[in-house]
Amino acid sequence: MCNVLFSGVFVELGVHCNERGKGIVTFSNDITQTFCQRNHLSHIIRGHQYVAKGYKIVHGGRVITVFSARNYFDRVQNDSAIILISEDEEGNVRLKPKTLKRRLSERPL
Repeated sequence: MCNVLFSGVFVELGVHCNERGKGIVTFSNDITQTFCQRNHLSHIIRGHQYVAKGYKIVHGGRVITVFSARNYFDRVQNDSAIILISEDEEGNVRLKPKTLKRRLSERPL
């Protein structure tokens, strides 16, 4: 389970070691495509990784990282994000990340 929770996305092909520790990997677009095809998935939504603008879309739009903690670090103010999930008239699932802008007066916890 640790591999799934803490793995990161990567641009080079394949699976690579991650600086976070033993057994944690980074994976690339080819791995994402294969995983999604085998499991009949259109997207992977992931969290638990700092993203300054609240969300990041990679791997041809298949992987969306959402970071929901605004002003996470003591010295750096960052945005947070949520993802809106809806169904269109044809029954297709639509994903729309939405940034929640940082408040300059907000103090980190």
